[in-house]
Amino acid sequence: MSVSDRLAGLLLLICLAAVGLLASFVLEGAGPGAAGAVHPEFDTLRIGGDGLARSDGSLGRGWAYGALAIAFFAASFALAVHRPGLGLGPMRRVFWVLTIGYQLVWLLFMLSYRRFVEAPDQTAFWGSFPEPTALMLYVLWPLPALYMALYLRDFRRFVWTERDQESMERLIAVGRGDRAAGD
Repeated sequence: MSVSDRLAGLLLLICLAAVGLLASFVLEGAGPGAAGAVHPEFDTLRIGGDGLARSDGSLGRGWAYGALAIAFFAASFALAVHRPGLGLGPMRRVFWVLTIGYQLVWLLFMLSYRRFVEAPDQTAFWGSFPEPTALMLYVLWPLPALYMALYLRDFRRFVWTERDQESMERLIAVGRGDRAAGD
């Protein structure tokens, strides 16, 4: 079985695991207090509720779903840039550092959110945002751009080489009927 086949199988397993997690959320339904409590001054506004009891075990499954989403993203990237016989080539080390770092930042975000839910009054603020929001905005969301930078950095050296370009030009010439170019 080729590496591409194994990566495709991994993507399928990740999808099935994600569907299982989503199904567990749907089948279990929202726990008591999940919608929060009515705000004391504004009756159309709902606020926090009972802290961790509000999430009722869904926090761990939420972390698992996010971790699966990151794994799916990374496996899709690896499948897209994998070259037979070369693997991920010069991208390999940076790819693994990015992927492991992305998972660690996701875990840090979830731990920060858990602390926030347990004790919102003790949450540190970064600028004008509470810690979990700041982590999401300033660290977690920009991380996929690093994958894009990696892809762009190595595109001409590894993803689409001069040899690939020449092969494509020959195929186009043959498709147009230029037999001399195909020889």
